[in-house]
Amino acid sequence: MIIRYNNLSSIQFTMMKFIHSVFLLSISLHVLTRATESSESESVDSSTVSHDIVKNLGN
Repeated sequence: MIIRYNNLSSIQFTMMKFIHSVFLLSISLHVLTRATESSESESVDSSTVSHDIVKNLGN
């Protein structure tokens, strides 16, 4: 699908594309940050749980 902007100048169209790209990039970075935060917390939880299990087996 090609959208034509007949009443926009070349500079306005370029700026609009740039702003759109920055917006999508910020969303992508936000999603990646959330994904790495959740995976880090899960790995910490699993290591804590396995440490507790090994500790309880020794008793």
